[in-house]
Amino acid sequence: MNDYNRGVCMNTIKRSDGLSIVQLILLIVLLVVLALSAIPVYFNVVLQTQKNQERDDVGYVRDGIAFYARGHNRIFPGTLDGAQSGDASIVNQFFTRVLVKDGVSNGWVKDGPFLYRGPTERLYKYNDQDGTFK
Repeated sequence: MNDYNRGVCMNTIKRSDGLSIVQLILLIVLLVVLALSAIPVYFNVVLQTQKNQERDDVGYVRDGIAFYARGHNRIFPGTLDGAQSGDASIVNQFFTRVLVKDGVSNGWVKDGPFLYRGPTERLYKYNDQDGTFK
Protein backbone atom coordinates (compact mmCIF):
# COMPACT_ATOMS: atom_id res chain seq x y z
CA MET A 1 0.00 0.00 0.00
CA ASN A 2 1.44 3.34 -0.98
CA ASP A 3 1.15 6.64 0.89
CA TYR A 4 -1.74 7.92 -1.22
CA ASN A 5 -3.85 4.90 -0.41
CA ARG A 6 -3.68 5.72 3.30
CA GLY A 7 -5.08 9.16 2.60
CA VAL A 8 -1.90 10.95 3.56
CA CYS A 9 1.09 11.75 1.46
CA MET A 10 4.17 11.41 3.63
CA ASN A 11 6.03 13.97 1.52
CA THR A 12 3.63 16.80 2.45
CA ILE A 13 3.73 16.38 6.21
CA LYS A 14 6.20 18.77 7.81
CA ARG A 15 7.13 19.01 11.40
CA SER A 16 7.18 22.61 12.66
CA ASP A 17 9.57 23.43 15.48
CA GLY A 18 8.57 27.10 15.70
CA LEU A 19 9.20 30.26 13.75
CA SER A 20 11.75 30.48 11.01
CA ILE A 21 14.39 33.21 11.21
CA VAL A 22 12.54 35.23 8.53
CA GLN A 23 9.29 35.04 10.46
CA LEU A 24 11.07 36.06 13.65
CA ILE A 25 12.68 39.08 11.95
CA LEU A 26 9.32 40.13 10.51
CA LEU A 27 7.72 39.84 13.94
CA ILE A 28 10.44 41.99 15.49
CA VAL A 29 10.09 44.61 12.73
CA LEU A 30 6.33 44.70 13.28
CA LEU A 31 6.76 45.17 17.03
CA VAL A 32 9.30 47.97 16.50
CA VAL A 33 6.95 49.77 14.09
CA LEU A 34 4.09 49.51 16.60
CA ALA A 35 6.30 50.78 19.43
CA LEU A 36 7.57 53.69 17.35
CA SER A 37 4.05 54.72 16.46
CA ALA A 38 3.02 54.67 20.15
CA ILE A 39 5.90 56.83 21.42
CA PRO A 40 4.62 60.18 20.05
CA VAL A 41 1.17 59.46 21.45
CA TYR A 42 2.67 58.76 24.88
CA PHE A 43 4.73 61.97 24.91
CA ASN A 44 1.73 63.99 23.74
CA VAL A 45 -0.31 62.63 26.65
CA VAL A 46 2.50 63.48 29.08
CA LEU A 47 2.82 67.02 27.71
CA GLN A 48 -0.93 67.60 27.85
CA THR A 49 -1.00 66.36 31.44
CA GLN A 50 1.82 68.76 32.36
CA LYS A 51 -0.01 71.68 30.71
CA ASN A 52 -3.22 70.86 32.55
CA GLN A 53 -1.45 70.50 35.90
CA GLU A 54 0.43 73.78 35.38
CA ARG A 55 -2.78 75.59 34.44
CA ASP A 56 -4.48 74.24 37.57
CA ASP A 57 -1.51 75.13 39.81
CA VAL A 58 -1.40 78.70 38.47
CA GLY A 59 -5.15 79.06 39.04
CA TYR A 60 -4.83 77.81 42.62
CA VAL A 61 -1.93 80.19 43.31
CA ARG A 62 -3.82 83.18 41.89
CA ASP A 63 -6.90 82.28 43.93
CA GLY A 64 -4.70 81.85 47.01
CA ILE A 65 -3.11 85.29 46.51
CA ALA A 66 -6.57 86.89 46.26
CA PHE A 67 -7.80 84.98 49.32
CA TYR A 68 -4.73 86.03 51.31
CA ALA A 69 -5.23 89.70 50.36
CA ARG A 70 -8.91 89.59 51.40
CA GLY A 71 -7.90 88.37 54.82
CA HIS A 72 -5.06 90.91 55.23
CA ASN A 73 -6.69 94.26 54.37
CA ARG A 74 -5.78 94.02 50.68
CA ILE A 75 -2.09 93.54 51.40
CA PHE A 76 -0.52 90.87 49.23
CA PRO A 77 1.92 88.33 50.67
CA GLY A 78 5.56 89.42 50.56
CA THR A 79 6.50 86.01 49.18
CA LEU A 80 4.58 82.99 48.01
CA ASP A 81 6.66 80.57 50.07
CA GLY A 82 9.82 80.11 52.08
CA ALA A 83 11.27 77.64 49.59
CA GLN A 84 14.84 77.75 48.38
CA SER A 85 15.71 78.28 44.73
CA GLY A 86 15.83 75.04 42.77
CA ASP A 87 13.44 72.18 42.15
CA ALA A 88 10.26 71.74 44.13
CA SER A 89 10.23 68.72 46.41
CA ILE A 90 8.49 67.36 49.47
CA VAL A 91 10.94 69.27 51.70
CA ASN A 92 11.08 72.36 49.42
CA GLN A 93 7.42 72.98 48.60
CA PHE A 94 6.36 76.05 46.65
CA PHE A 95 3.42 78.43 47.20
CA THR A 96 2.85 77.33 50.81
CA ARG A 97 1.84 80.84 51.93
CA VAL A 98 -1.10 81.02 49.53
CA LEU A 99 -2.30 77.45 49.07
CA VAL A 100 -4.80 76.19 51.61
CA LYS A 101 -3.56 72.62 51.78
CA ASP A 102 -0.04 71.53 50.81
CA GLY A 103 2.35 73.37 48.54
CA VAL A 104 3.44 72.21 45.12
CA SER A 105 6.16 69.60 45.41
CA ASN A 106 7.01 68.49 41.88
CA GLY A 107 7.48 69.76 38.35
CA TRP A 108 8.21 73.38 39.27
CA VAL A 109 11.55 75.21 39.58
CA LYS A 110 12.19 78.36 41.58
CA ASP A 111 14.68 80.62 39.79
CA GLY A 112 14.60 83.47 42.29
CA PRO A 113 12.53 84.95 45.14
CA PHE A 114 9.68 85.89 42.78
CA LEU A 115 10.45 83.85 39.64
CA TYR A 116 9.10 80.37 38.98
CA ARG A 117 9.26 77.97 36.04
CA GLY A 118 6.37 75.58 35.48
CA PRO A 119 6.50 71.97 34.26
CA THR A 120 6.22 73.18 30.64
CA GLU A 121 9.20 75.56 31.16
CA ARG A 122 6.97 78.65 31.10
CA LEU A 123 8.16 81.44 33.40
CA TYR A 124 5.91 83.07 35.99
CA LYS A 125 6.79 86.14 38.01
CA TYR A 126 5.07 87.13 41.23
CA ASN A 127 4.62 90.85 41.90
CA ASP A 128 4.08 91.45 45.60
CA GLN A 129 2.90 95.02 44.97
CA ASP A 130 -0.16 94.19 42.91
CA GLY A 131 -0.50 90.44 43.59
CA THR A 132 -0.11 89.34 39.98
CA PHE A 133 1.35 85.97 39.14
CA LYS A 134 1.99 85.81 35.42
